[in-house]
Amino acid sequence: QAEDGIRDVERSRGLGDVYKRQDITITTISGDIVLKVRGLGPGDWIWDVKNDKGEDVAPGIYLYSINYPFGSTSGKLIVIR
Repeated sequence: QAEDGIRDVERSRGLGDVYKRQDITITTISGDIVLKVRGLGPGDWIWDVKNDKGEDVAPGIYLYSINYPFGSTSGKLIVIR
């Protein structure tokens, strides 16, 4: 049995592929999407506090959502300049 639970080792893509499928969305409190990043793995990305147009975001509270194959997590970010 392979590390990702697939019994056929030849068909297994390994856990590395599973963990490379995280999507992160950052929104304003009102729900406007500031940034959406797809296909990340752990430690692949650090937010540069810019929106999807490459502009600095305004100070304030933002919400984040991280979706991955086995679930999701979310929380709040505070930007202080």
